[in-house]
Amino acid sequence: MVINPLCLALLAIVMGSSDYAIEINDLQKYYGKIRGIERVSFKVKRGTIHGFLGPNGAGKTTTIRILVSLLKPTSGNALIHGHQVTDPIVKSLIGYLPSDLNFTSITLSESILTSLKQSVDRPHLKIN
Repeated sequence: MVINPLCLALLAIVMGSSDYAIEINDLQKYYGKIRGIERVSFKVKRGTIHGFLGPNGAGKTTTIRILVSLLKPTSGNALIHGHQVTDPIVKSLIGYLPSDLNFTSITLSESILTSLKQSVDRPHLKIN
């Protein structure tokens, strides 16, 4: 198999140079004076699967929402494949389906059309 050097270079840019899929260092999120998460740090190596468990109110959802760029951290650092979570390339590397998502307000066809419209913003993805 012949690998196009340009494709290899693009893959290196997208995937980053880190050995970790997720890196979080001293991540904090405050809502005014109310603590969401405080000094969360962990790493997940590429190619591994991890569970993210804890009691209600422990900050699991807040941490995940920061990782998928739905929330901005108060301080700290969060990386996906070596890229800051605020880097636009990160959205093309991840998917997120929240547990509280309610599909009752849209039809299946509307959901599919929305997905197709979003894929236009990601030309490297192909729809068959």
